[in-house]
Amino acid sequence: MIEKVNKYFGDLDPDDVANAAERFEHILEAVSKDPALQQQAANNPAEDLVHSPGVIRAIEDAQWQVDETEKRITDFIQQQDPMVILEFLLKEMDLYGRLRRGSSTA
Repeated sequence: MIEKVNKYFGDLDPDDVANAAERFEHILEAVSKDPALQQQAANNPAEDLVHSPGVIRAIEDAQWQVDETEKRITDFIQQQDPMVILEFLLKEMDLYGRLRRGSSTA
C-alpha cells in the first residue's frame, strides 16, 4: 500500500501510510455506497466515471467527513485533487467493482 499511496500522492511518511490508507478506505466506502453512482456503474464502463460530476462531488463530500482525530492525515487528504483520488480509487481500490456489486444488490 505504501507504494500505491506514494505513486499517486507523492512521498508520505511511512508511519502515516497506514492512516492514509484507512482514510482512503473511508472515502471508497462512502463513494461506493452512493445509489446514483451505483446506477452509473451498472450502466456505463469504468472510464465514464472520470467524467461524472457526481463521483467528484461524492469524493469531495467524503474528503471532509474523514475523522478529525488524525489532523495531519485529514489535511493531507483534503489537499488532494479529487481527480487523483478518483484515479487511485478506480485503479487501486476497485471503486468500479464496488459500485457494480452495490447496484446488483439494490
